[in-house]
Amino acid sequence: MEHIFKDKWKDIKENQDSDEKSLFVLKGKLPKTQRQINLYWYHKFYETIVQGKNYKNALELGCGRGTLSLYLNKYNNLDVSLLDMSADAIDVAKKNFMQHNAVGNFFISGANSLPFNDNSFDIVHSIGLLEHIDNYKDILKEAIRVLKPGGVLISLNIPTKWSIQRINNLYKWFVGIFTGNYHIQKDYHRNNDGPEEYLKNAKDVGFKDAYVVNVCPLPIFVPISIKTDKKIAKVYNFIIKVRSFFMRYPFKTNYSISQGHFLVAYKK
Repeated sequence: MEHIFKDKWKDIKENQDSDEKSLFVLKGKLPKTQRQINLYWYHKFYETIVQGKNYKNALELGCGRGTLSLYLNKYNNLDVSLLDMSADAIDVAKKNFMQHNAVGNFFISGANSLPFNDNSFDIVHSIGLLEHIDNYKDILKEAIRVLKPGGVLISLNIPTKWSIQRINNLYKWFVGIFTGNYHIQKDYHRNNDGPEEYLKNAKDVGFKDAYVVNVCPLPIFVPISIKTDKKIAKVYNFIIKVRSFFMRYPFKTNYSISQGHFLVAYKK
């Protein structure tokens, strides 16, 4: 499993011209692409938890580009640490931080054996990490170990489940008919645990006041021109604006139509 993700970030590092260089949205601006929209609104969920708390620092596990850490640093003035087992991912994250004049601490390591002392962080978070690991309980144990008392774990998990994102596979197939270039890629391994299993495992390792929020991010259509991507983003921004009139967090939904869930759990 490790080499799959290392290869993924190697490809992104070497082909950044074909990939969005940054998914971060500056303060006061609206997201302009599909990927930017989802990450922007993931951070909005983070802010419902972070705002009004005396949190000082955060650790991101399996950081990839490190976009959520970048938000926490630039929007919430937190001292952020980013960890990934892929050196290429860390290189991409460093360039992302440099592009936006942000400050972060970077570490190359697996998430199941963290190179930090007990009670080091106010927040431990991850986006799309735990679902790729069958025995993610080991990571939860490390997360609670390095969290300070009163600290919080925030984890977006997208386990095996029918997903609206599969619509994109149909789109890719349709594009392939005309271009002869099929981009459908087999998904990375995902475990089968649902929200209740994640919640139970968090409680088993000692987390308290734990809960899950089912979410349905908007589907991302690729490959697509950046011009078309921005047009889709305008439609998505409108949909989110309408949904925001009726709910505090517009990605929130019920389990039956969710793509994944946020696990939120506190260390007492």
